[in-house]
Amino acid sequence: MTGNTEMEQEMKDPIFEEEQAHLHTTYRTLCEMKTDLEDKLQKLEQQAADEKNDIRDNLRLDTADDEVLMESYAEMGTWNRYVDSMNVTSDLLTHRLKNLDVLLKAPYFARVTLQFSPEEEAEDYYIGSAAVSKNSVDPLIIDWRSPIAETYYNQENGKTSYEVNGRRIEADLLLRRQFDLRQDQLNAYFDTQIAIEDKLLLQSLSKHQTGKMKDITAQIQREQNAVIRHPDVPALLVNGIAGSGKTSILLQRIAYLFYRQRETLRPEQVCLLTLNPVFREYIDTVLPDLGESNPNTLTWAEFMDERHLPFHDGAHPKTSLSDLTDLEEALPSYTLGPEDFFPVYQKERLLLSVQKIAETAEGFRHFGTGVRLINVLSLELENEIKRTIRGGNTKADPSADGEDEAEDNDEEAADPFQIPLDHANENRLQNDNGGALKTLRTCAFLNYRHIAEKLLYRSNVTALELLYLRMLLTGESDKNTKYVMIDEVQDYTAAQLRLLLRFFPKAKFMLLGDEFQAIREDTAT
Repeated sequence: MTGNTEMEQEMKDPIFEEEQAHLHTTYRTLCEMKTDLEDKLQKLEQQAADEKNDIRDNLRLDTADDEVLMESYAEMGTWNRYVDSMNVTSDLLTHRLKNLDVLLKAPYFARVTLQFSPEEEAEDYYIGSAAVSKNSVDPLIIDWRSPIAETYYNQENGKTSYEVNGRRIEADLLLRRQFDLRQDQLNAYFDTQIAIEDKLLLQSLSKHQTGKMKDITAQIQREQNAVIRHPDVPALLVNGIAGSGKTSILLQRIAYLFYRQRETLRPEQVCLLTLNPVFREYIDTVLPDLGESNPNTLTWAEFMDERHLPFHDGAHPKTSLSDLTDLEEALPSYTLGPEDFFPVYQKERLLLSVQKIAETAEGFRHFGTGVRLINVLSLELENEIKRTIRGGNTKADPSADGEDEAEDNDEEAADPFQIPLDHANENRLQNDNGGALKTLRTCAFLNYRHIAEKLLYRSNVTALELLYLRMLLTGESDKNTKYVMIDEVQDYTAAQLRLLLRFFPKAKFMLLGDEFQAIREDTAT
């Protein structure tokens, strides 16, 4: 590695002067591009306001006859498509402006020089937090997550390669150069055989580094790069001691996934679980500098709070893996009785007693206690309420007044699918009995705590066990989340991990930790 101090480089290093000139030109270009984008965005907003006024003044829904009405609808459809097109353009310009704002803080952090064939001239690529081009041919800055940027992280000069759309591109890496810069001011450059990852070395070479590790993209080892760009697998485990760069890998992996799946992956589809709520503030600062939005970040306590359980375990639930196994194995053969339910009320009016619910559940016992039984039971109880109300019986619980119901309801009214109700009556039924119907649809009529106590043969049931049982009975889960990242995984119990695996059935997991740093004995280490 060759390195020069800022003063020496400024006085006699032509490379420093050349790179400073390039940085100055690049920065000026970025400023011009930002001004141009802001002008375009302002004109678009003004155009949208003018078009909105024009629509309000001129577009009317003419109902004179069917033909004129259809023409009016067609005209409105045309205007709607035009407005949608303007919104798409506005979003695109706003996204580009956001990238420019990120790059103006530090346009790039590295440069690679690649030669693709002996007959061609070598090409320079400057690598930054986002990609930007003045035209469709020549990139000004390439995104650190792009395939060609992988040549910077491969840790070897000379013969290298990268993959684009399944095709491998061979090249000679002639130069790998790192920069310490801020805005349009170059502080230092370093020509290296490897991407520098030693924090103390970087701090000594770069006087203006902050404590927030904003420029961690210049510190990735080859092994780290392999993890960051690893193909999707059900679970990716990163085990490393403190200071080994696990946090860097985590944030880089998140940003890389957003980049590679930018058309389909949204921030709310990535969940990051951390033991420390301060970590959320940290990534709120770092990830935008990597060119991406922030994922959904939760502590374990916050995750459990969102499940709306009647009580909490605290940070360290006393639940073993065998406890969850016992619930899973004993539940299918368990017979639900009246004590396993809560009565269903609409305000103060009893609609379903626990006896009636238990009798109905008995009719589906052959399914085995689980998701299918509870789903069918909930639908049948909802139909029972609707049948009773539509038949005009104010005492909704048939077990309380079965003979009266038989007299009051005719044979047709006994089948809800044969009752010709209009939408107004159906909406009225929903509105008048919304509380009871919600109780059934959310399975809030189940006494989970009593069921858990019976299955586990004890009264001190934990919130984790309660939630796991609820998931076994109702199928409660998050099928929208695609990735779950767990930081400091060594401090989670095996029971917590099993619950998360069931709760996020469609997600791929990334687990980061240090097997020698567990702060409690009863963890998954």
